[in-house]
Amino acid sequence: MDCLKLFQTHEEYEAFVSGRTMVKPNVSHCVQDNEVHYNPIKTMADEYLTFIALENGTLRVPKFVQYSLDNGETWSESVMEEEVTELAIATGDKIMCKFEVTQEMIEQADYPITFLNFRSSGRVNVQGNIMSMLYGDNFVGQTTLINNLTLGNVFRRCKVVSAENLVLPATTLTDRCYAQMFMECEYLTTAPELPATTLADSCYTYMFNGCTSLTVAPKLPAITLVNDCYDSMFNGCTSLTLAPELPATTLASLCYMSMFEGCTSLVTIPELSATTLAEDCYSSMFYGCESLTNAAVIPNTVKPVGGEYCCGMYAQTNVQQSSDYDASAWSEECE
Repeated sequence: MDCLKLFQTHEEYEAFVSGRTMVKPNVSHCVQDNEVHYNPIKTMADEYLTFIALENGTLRVPKFVQYSLDNGETWSESVMEEEVTELAIATGDKIMCKFEVTQEMIEQADYPITFLNFRSSGRVNVQGNIMSMLYGDNFVGQTTLINNLTLGNVFRRCKVVSAENLVLPATTLTDRCYAQMFMECEYLTTAPELPATTLADSCYTYMFNGCTSLTVAPKLPAITLVNDCYDSMFNGCTSLTLAPELPATTLASLCYMSMFEGCTSLVTIPELSATTLAEDCYSSMFYGCESLTNAAVIPNTVKPVGGEYCCGMYAQTNVQQSSDYDASAWSEECE
């Protein structure tokens, strides 16, 4: 345990802290010198986006992205003539990355575009602050995303295993900002935290689609949803056994559409807290979830305001709507 350490000499202490990043506060006492050293917490929010190689392979770095192989001592830029730079990496290698969005890019992006994508031939972990992909060296403390320049697809088909220490600090999102971010990352076992409470259209759509090793979904704290925000977010996550709580009370068109479609290991449906619904908000939400053992409860007190709302929610599953569900209050296709 690194939080409290006892050393006989100052030299032992120096050997311990040399080259070590403290991700928790550390207090050390050197007996002979009667010294106490306090090393404050260093969070991953202060670290550049970083890949940690878990095996030998290659990492494809997008054009114009700067990268460091020596803990930030020197930086190289992905070559201008090529779409990507392919780096040979070995087990344990640490690759730090940064990119600063230019005013020209902002002015030219008149609709949401994805401009970065990393790929690896071997398994990697990813950590640090995603904002170093927008603000370069000035990423610490940044929480504002840039309209129309999305971070969707940034890890798509990359062999990421853990993103537990990846920091996505924005609490207010932009259209499609994280769409397809980890799509088809079949080795992903641990997702990052998603602290945002103000969502935007399609912000998480297909974010974890096809992540067949993911077993637990991250928390989703937003109370008010927007169009397509969770559309197909966990579609095809065949190992997902635990869905997140869904505290949202105000829904929007297609917000939960196909959210858990094809999650064949999902056993329990979370409580649906919404009291204000919208067209197709629950459409195909649990389509093909063949292991479900309970039904969603949509109380009789919740009434639609027109259009279709839950059509196909349970198609190809072994459950029916809850007894509290009043099909007559909905469209005929939902009966």
